Amino acid sequence: MSSSAGRFSNLIVASTCYHVILACLIARDARFAGPSLLVVNARREQMAALCEPLAQAADSPFAATMPLPEVDGRKPARERALGRWLAQLDDRVRVERVFVFTDLTPELQLLCRRARARGALTFCAEDGGAAYSSQSAAAPWRLHWQRVVRFGPWIQNVTASGSSRHVQTCLALHATLVRPELQRKPVWSLQPTALPDLLASSWIGRFLAHYGVSHDALVCDELYAPARTRTAQARERLRGGLREEIRAARQAGRDCIVKYHPREREDFLGAAALGARLLPAAIPAELVYLASGARLSRVIGDAGTTLLTARWLVPHAHAFSALELAGRGDDAWYVRTLDRLGVQRLS
Repeated sequence: MSSSAGRFSNLIVASTCYHVILACLIARDARFAGPSLLVVNARREQMAALCEPLAQAADSPFAATMPLPEVDGRKPARERALGRWLAQLDDRVRVERVFVFTDLTPELQLLCRRARARGALTFCAEDGGAAYSSQSAAAPWRLHWQRVVRFGPWIQNVTASGSSRHVQTCLALHATLVRPELQRKPVWSLQPTALPDLLASSWIGRFLAHYGVSHDALVCDELYAPARTRTAQARERLRGGLREEIRAARQAGRDCIVKYHPREREDFLGAAALGARLLPAAIPAELVYLASGARLSRVIGDAGTTLLTARWLVPHAHAFSALELAGRGDDAWYVRTLDRLGVQRLS
């Protein structure tokens, strides 16, 4: 890509399926006109399963897709190597705009810093629930000072992704509800109307096929998407509460899908025994929303993106929060956000 200056207008760096969905919006948004280069962190299986189909698809919303290089070694060495690679990429493509989904890591702060220094516009799109949370993302000070030594004094230890000085503008689904740290800079809304027909895309078809999932398998009446719990007690409360909901729904003849967090290794709800269908954890809930459409009547979740995107993509569906059951009711700003979005509390 030695002669790529001027070929792309946008550089987008994504690490999760949710990032890729938002990247599709960015690539189709008239505010960000011009071809987009998508760079994918393909270390996770689900991202590797997306990267190749996207790179080969004629109907991709991106002008080009490429993976971040695989870097061996300990985390500090990987951060330095990825920082150098991204900086060199920015030098070559010299885009008008750079988009990341987090600025918590040194390599992405470096990318935004260098891009901004040469006059590019830098954006941080939301990384899901963290944009609406009270919880701090700041690293322990010892780790932060180690990063300062390795990278330089320009590294910031930010409490909220998107709040570093290297990012000029934030992008969010619910722009008026983001946490206070992000409200200190411009926050632009992302509109679902700009989302392409993902389920008709060849690359989504290949991604689903990788996990043995058909379009019809995404359609349901109710979606349950518990996040990872903090304690055994919270896990038991969540298990008891959601099992009752699933049992009642199945007895009423409603088709239920359960989608666990990608790092959840077991069906701890015992949902399959109750007659619910288990969706591979790598499949984003947003594809269920798009496939089910008006049929989807209820969504139950707690932390993360599930409820936020439900109110964005399927506002007709009744959304219920299990935050209290999951032991996450102390996240005041996230609770406030769900209340303002009209999400009901499941007790």
